[in-house]
Amino acid sequence: MSTFIQEESLTALCPLCHSRPPKYRCPACATRTCSVACVEKHKLYAQCSGRIDATAFVKRRALLSSPATLNRDFGFLTGVERALGSAVEEGDGGARGERGRLEDFLRRSGVSVKWAPRGMKRAVENCTAVSKGRKGKHVIWTVEWIVLNSRGIGEAERVLDRNVSENTSISQAYFHPTPPTNPSGAHENSDSQLQPSRKKIKKKQETPQTKFYLKKIGCPANDPVLTKLDGSKSLSVALRGRAVEEFPTILVWGGDGDPMGYGIESGVLIEVVDGGEMEVKTETEDVPVQDMEATEEVKQACNDTDHNTDIPQTIETASTWQSIAPKSNDESTGT
Repeated sequence: MSTFIQEESLTALCPLCHSRPPKYRCPACATRTCSVACVEKHKLYAQCSGRIDATAFVKRRALLSSPATLNRDFGFLTGVERALGSAVEEGDGGARGERGRLEDFLRRSGVSVKWAPRGMKRAVENCTAVSKGRKGKHVIWTVEWIVLNSRGIGEAERVLDRNVSENTSISQAYFHPTPPTNPSGAHENSDSQLQPSRKKIKKKQETPQTKFYLKKIGCPANDPVLTKLDGSKSLSVALRGRAVEEFPTILVWGGDGDPMGYGIESGVLIEVVDGGEMEVKTETEDVPVQDMEATEEVKQACNDTDHNTDIPQTIETASTWQSIAPKSNDESTGT
């Protein structure tokens, strides 16, 4: 009887020191200990990590048997999600810096880019970057070519070119693309019907009347708008003052007139001035020198007689010079 009582009293004490009742339980093996010193001894003797193996298999009945087990599984899933989020944020540090440099370069060039959410198809496809060559830095664009045929947008062909220099003309970039550094990744070929080979498109579409249009972003799907581009201009000039979503979408049309079903805007050349601001470059017709001199004399006459109500304040054309110009000495004397 006394032996049984003695054994029972020993089990109620810390199994390592046998001097005090246990206070703590090991999360990994459930061993009871009374102090931090005994916890360290337990880890050393039993080679125990003291942490729960969250990857160990647990039966569904045991998982739902107690809130502690369920909370342990929930904590494991939350920790995995947190670790993945931290890894993505750390990995995006360089990408965000590269994007910031690209944004600054494009802003100085007068191009506005609307970035798609991370993970979206268009964001994944975009490989636009700033390249440093012999003649300085320039942008290597990813360009989406949509080739239209006479049957409309429903029969469009799509080619994704990830190696288009901004200094290359649009027609040159389309008809004679630069060989990619990585041939397997230069063109998107996930769908053979929407993305045929470059050789096939070149043979089919290389005609003098080929026209190029930039797809305008922010327009309703049922009312698309295109901006007509000059194929002889470089891509940097064509995109100046424009907005694109991740990368430009250029429609190629080889038929007569403009493609049906689109609103067409005429392209306007835009120059970038100091500070990244833009100004429209309008084309003016040549005016004869005599008409220009007459116009200047009319303006001077209006300025000299600013308070004279007999002289009209608005001069429409230089041809009105004869009607408002002051009479010569011969006419005033009647000779």
